[in-house]
Amino acid sequence: MKIKILQNWRISLAFVLMVVFVNWQIISAATTPYESKYSTKYYSNVYDAVVAYHSKMNDLMNSKIEILVSGTPNDSQMNSDGVCSSENVSTYCLAEEMVDEYIEFRAGLEDHAIYATDAGDTDTMVLSTVSTKAKARGQLITLEQENAIKIMDMALAAYNELQIALPLHNSYKQTIEDLENYNSALGEFRTEVTEWENDFIDVSTTDCK
Repeated sequence: MKIKILQNWRISLAFVLMVVFVNWQIISAATTPYESKYSTKYYSNVYDAVVAYHSKMNDLMNSKIEILVSGTPNDSQMNSDGVCSSENVSTYCLAEEMVDEYIEFRAGLEDHAIYATDAGDTDTMVLSTVSTKAKARGQLITLEQENAIKIMDMALAAYNELQIALPLHNSYKQTIEDLENYNSALGEFRTEVTEWENDFIDVSTTDCK
């Protein structure tokens, strides 16, 4: 009987230790700080991080639009490993890049949100203005956390609309160019016609003179 109890105790202890170890790993992974490129490590001022993020998103969009309107877009080119290439102008590939950047930005905002003020604010500001600065800073972080995903979604929707409308625009543009060429050729023909004689004498005669 003693041996059985001892065996059960060892099994229970092993189970408890296993549960503690697994949960410790989960908690450790969840609480390990993620060093986003928009975190306080790289941007001591949250305003600079916000500007850098939106500038990056703008550059991503403009780079795809530049390729798209160049006349040689490619929406199927992928790298050998199945990853979107830099020349791929599909909405999917742009969204993939933007989402990655958004995740980095969200992690950076969470890091900035830990602090009430930016680095150096309390050293250069009087106490009466620190509270106002902290409140404005907190409002900015909250606003960006709420609206960044919406802004990205609207930007991707606008880009998708551009992809749909651009071929039609190019078709209309070509039609206008063709009509302008036709009008120019018709004008040249009219100029030549005005130089012809207005009256033709004996046009019905059968005699050659």
